[in-house]
Amino acid sequence: TLLYSSYIGGSGNDVLYGIELLANGNPVICGATSSLDFPATPGSYMPSNPGGSSTGFIAVVNEVNGALLSSTYVGTTAVEQISHVQVDVDQNIVALVRTTSNDYPVSQGAYTNVLAGTNKLAIHKFNATLTTSIRSSLMTGSGTFFPSAFVVDLCGNAYVATMAPGANMPPTADAFQLFQDDFYLYA
Repeated sequence: TLLYSSYIGGSGNDVLYGIELLANGNPVICGATSSLDFPATPGSYMPSNPGGSSTGFIAVVNEVNGALLSSTYVGTTAVEQISHVQVDVDQNIVALVRTTSNDYPVSQGAYTNVLAGTNKLAIHKFNATLTTSIRSSLMTGSGTFFPSAFVVDLCGNAYVATMAPGANMPPTADAFQLFQDDFYLYA
């Protein structure tokens, strides 16, 4: 039985990449949009499109009727896509962002290895209502990589798997494999 169905998006190109559930059953969706009129909610972290040709978005939908509860753009004036979203034990929303920006916001004291290269991954945590950025970090690779898996464990640790990471993705000294290959995993 179909419970409900709905469109979400604006007048530009919109794509949905990921979905996860909050503890109350409300779906959290993520993706990318070129729409300047994507339905971001007033008071959200980023209520208007920052002007990139592709900007990430996150939205929370009512599980009963599909109504939009909260929604935000996530991005810069460069290109962003939110490929995955997870919900941690505190019901914070954690997004995996693919970006080409050299100015993606990084929290003070957060891990970053911003090196030369156009392809970067950010892990960005928001509160459940998408009004506040809690923390973000950034990693750079030299290849044309794309995240293939993302999970947040019960302790809040994030695990990311990527394909074709490039030579700039640094392994830790105790890594199983220290030389570059076509797959990269970090936590």
